[in-house]
Amino acid sequence: MRARDISTHNGRLLVCGRHDDSRAAGLLFLVARYADVATMGTITDAVARVHTASRGWTLDWVDVTDDGELSTFHPGLHSSTVLRVEAAEFADLAPGDLDALLIAALARADRCEAVLFPEIGAALGASAEGVQFVGREAEIATLAATIRPGVMTLLEAPRRTGKTSLLREFMRRGPDGIHAAYVDVESAFDWDEAVAAIVASVGQPDRPAVRLAIAREGADAVLLQALQRFHSAEHRSALCIDELVYFLRTMTSEMAVDVRPSAIRAVLGTLAGACSDAGICLVFAGSLDLVEYLTDEVGIDAADLPASIRDAVRYPLPALEATPQHLRAFLIGTGIVPEGGDAAWLRENIDLGMPLATLQFLEQLAARVRATGAVATAALGPALDEFLRTTTVFRDVMDRFQQRGQSVPEFRRAVAAFMTRLLAPDPMTTERALEVLESHAQQSEPAARETLRWVLENLPVRVVGVHVVLASKVFGRWWLTVHG
Repeated sequence: MRARDISTHNGRLLVCGRHDDSRAAGLLFLVARYADVATMGTITDAVARVHTASRGWTLDWVDVTDDGELSTFHPGLHSSTVLRVEAAEFADLAPGDLDALLIAALARADRCEAVLFPEIGAALGASAEGVQFVGREAEIATLAATIRPGVMTLLEAPRRTGKTSLLREFMRRGPDGIHAAYVDVESAFDWDEAVAAIVASVGQPDRPAVRLAIAREGADAVLLQALQRFHSAEHRSALCIDELVYFLRTMTSEMAVDVRPSAIRAVLGTLAGACSDAGICLVFAGSLDLVEYLTDEVGIDAADLPASIRDAVRYPLPALEATPQHLRAFLIGTGIVPEGGDAAWLRENIDLGMPLATLQFLEQLAARVRATGAVATAALGPALDEFLRTTTVFRDVMDRFQQRGQSVPEFRRAVAAFMTRLLAPDPMTTERALEVLESHAQQSEPAARETLRWVLENLPVRVVGVHVVLASKVFGRWWLTVHG
């Protein structure tokens, strides 16, 4: 694996833009090696396929021998609107993956966007948005279909698995005409502060004015008025509140233990009631299970939970189901070129099922490539193992695992037996998974089904047909590295 080489000036330029338009963008595929000629032919064929299926894109190929004269090919072209890549960066991709990779990039080029491919460092810096947001189209559609007025939705996912990025992108897109607001209340220290944050998220960012209104009229009244103004008569309106459990912990931290349940019930009842009265769909999102927190930590009996919580629709965010083209897009955006056996190693060992772990590893790898010039295929495995031995990216998943194990003594043994069988070479059916939990971990059938439910909701594991499959190769390798 090596860094991109842009020293050559020969290649083929794909111009995106009409000649009567002052704006244009381009992809300059550099051809430096004999093998690049064949790859360039594959790229040309793929562009022809996606152009035929495109919606009015204007694409022109130009052979380039001097990339310093870009404006001669189109008046809107200049160095900042042309991305120089090696043809070799698109080698060893299946036709479908290559087509999907080009479709995404050319759609952005047609809009003259500055960035055509996601970049690893940018994706790690904050919640993913725009070009950095990949592979969650199905989840956005599912969330849009799930939320509805009068029914609370609980979106659950460990930290750093893309929950916040999904909610922010959901808010930006407004799928199915949904008018959504997003707010993270983790840092709020009391109910007034949480209401001020919520009111700001739905369109009243003047915090001092909101606090004065709260002091004058009360937080509950100010919340209801803000939600009523936010409500749209023409579209579904949704309020997505992130990390509610952390806020509830902070709010009640100095209260007497016997007072906490009633204080928490009051907050949940006010939120649900205000949203219901204003016709707002309410989504609680978090890295901690709200129901488990209320029953196991706060001590509220399951039968005494607010009706809005008991009847809530739970949506555990699945592991990211990204294809090889998504991973290759990040490499292209970062300027890292796989060669030799690199592409095969990546397909076998790396995916974006738990994106943060993979992107952190690739960021380390990219830094090493830049420092040394190249990393051999044989060094990739040891580099990944060293990363997995030291990373803390799976800490939230393990915190959930440990917390569950404290309340269910045989739980840890059951999950360990399940993972050992899941990581075996031959596939495991859901029926066999339950047998493993019952026999090896000595769980009853109801307990085994509950453990399997927990695993599917909290670990990168999913059911495909009749089989239970691991959705993150990196997580599987980490489990073996840490647990043996």
